[in-house]
Amino acid sequence: MSVRASIALSAAALTTFAGLACADPLTETHVVTFDKAGELGTLDVPLFDTMGSTRELISVTLLYDQTVSIGIYIEQNSPVNFPFGEFFLDAGFNTFHILGPDFGAPEVQLGGVFNTYTPAIAPTDGINRSGPDSAIFTDSTGAYSAGFSFDDFNDPTTRDVFIGTGMLTTMLGGFTDAAGGFVNDPNFPMVDPENPPQMPDFIPPFFPPYYDVFYQIESPQHVGSLTIIYSYETVAAPCVGDIADDFGVLGNDDGIVSFGDFLALLGLIGPCPGNTPGCTGDIADDFGVLGNEDAQVSFGDFLALLGLLGPCA
Repeated sequence: MSVRASIALSAAALTTFAGLACADPLTETHVVTFDKAGELGTLDVPLFDTMGSTRELISVTLLYDQTVSIGIYIEQNSPVNFPFGEFFLDAGFNTFHILGPDFGAPEVQLGGVFNTYTPAIAPTDGINRSGPDSAIFTDSTGAYSAGFSFDDFNDPTTRDVFIGTGMLTTMLGGFTDAAGGFVNDPNFPMVDPENPPQMPDFIPPFFPPYYDVFYQIESPQHVGSLTIIYSYETVAAPCVGDIADDFGVLGNDDGIVSFGDFLALLGLIGPCPGNTPGCTGDIADDFGVLGNEDAQVSFGDFLALLGLLGPCA
């Protein structure tokens, strides 16, 4: 018996820019267990809470420890004898995890169980699910793992799906697939309308009776646990003089007073809107006295900024 499971594993490293006012990377870990019978089911996972923008999510790692299994039921209703290998069935159950909102993209493929079944099947005994005209299999991957990581360099869009408060409702599912046939023509006899063959119990009663070998995939199941590892950094709250990030983007405070803030200040020179003291960039009076705002962004504010260089307290 051969089992093939699709397993993806990736990892990424994050390099922080020197000088950012952030703590060493920290981790937050959650473990969610699942036992899903059938092809679809929801799975709620905890989101990463930025706690008022004081934490920045760097990466998300998903680690699955799991087992996938199925049952196979084969039944024939004809007087024909099929030796081992005369009839074959390729069947399996492949699993996936849909992570996106409203059960859309993105998603990850988690592998599954797939096999070829070639039972010997005796002529029908007229009784479903019993005797040598039936074959019942249970197949499993056994325990296996799959892992995925998402960060700035490897699918940041998927990483950002996990940012929020509360729980993210995801879809854990799979799909069955099967195809079979005969090595040689089975030469089934003509159906006698006065004595029609019995159909397997999973064929709808409105189907006309005919001879064949029938199959059904039963009890697909996906059992295991999902470990979610959030890697993040703390972000210092903006302070006086912290009016831009390190690249001079106005309003994108980064918890450090640096060259970017001087660049931002250049674009703010002039009276505050409405002559109201304390507007963005107005951190000193014209003589550079820190904290004595004068409703002007001017030379004094540049002098004050010099004394504030460095990480926010």
